[in-house]
Amino acid sequence: MKIEPVEELKLLREIHNTLTETRKELQASHRRMMERDDKRYELLLKLTETLRKDTREMQTMLAETRKELGEMHEQARKRDEELYQRLMEIAQTGTVRRFGVFYWVSLGALIGVLTATLAAVLWINLT
Repeated sequence: MKIEPVEELKLLREIHNTLTETRKELQASHRRMMERDDKRYELLLKLTETLRKDTREMQTMLAETRKELGEMHEQARKRDEELYQRLMEIAQTGTVRRFGVFYWVSLGALIGVLTATLAAVLWINLT
């Protein structure tokens, strides 16, 4: 079977057109795929930057918290030391430095007696 040059040229042109269309479709598909990959890459970069920023903030907050806890621990240690010193002083002298135990007991007894007297007077007058 012999093909004439005109028909051969038409067939070649048709093959060429089909190949050109296929190549353009592949290039468009490749371009879309690259755009999607670029968007994914940009999203990953943003996510990475956000994670780095959050990590830095968290480390800063942890450092501040650690510092505050250290200060609180130091204050508690000083308070405990002061209380221990006071207790040791009381144990050695046997008295409370400012007023004494008898003062507070006497004041409590006086308040109790006055309250009982007031209650008795009100009870007598109201009944």
